[in-house]
Amino acid sequence: MRRLFCLTTLGLCLLTTGCGGSDEIETAAVEGKVTMDGQPVYPATITFSPAPSKGQTTAKGRPASASTEVDGTYSVPDAVVGYNVVGVMKEFTDQDSEEAEDSEMNIPLIGKPSRDNYLVESGSNTVDIQLVSPGT
Repeated sequence: MRRLFCLTTLGLCLLTTGCGGSDEIETAAVEGKVTMDGQPVYPATITFSPAPSKGQTTAKGRPASASTEVDGTYSVPDAVVGYNVVGVMKEFTDQDSEEAEDSEMNIPLIGKPSRDNYLVESGSNTVDIQLVSPGT
């Protein structure tokens, strides 16, 4: 009888708590255009990095990135839902690499986004990024 009680209690606990829950991170698609001084930014890589929630020191989820097209548009299929810090880095072409070796210029950051964080919501998102020129 005692054994039946223990098994029943264990079964009820498993039913009410499930199998540990889900730690799956929700992601969403983000598309938009990257510009600086009104001009499309190309070639560049845009990265959405999850920002820590209020009161946390680390963020959940992985950064997601994509390359810009000639017209400055981009499409990131799997950005983490919530606030994200956005970074835009220059993609070097072969000619850029040769010039960088000659001048020892290895600073790939193009400019700073005009906002600190961008909100990614469930579903599809359109986020246009306006960069502020360095030194402005």
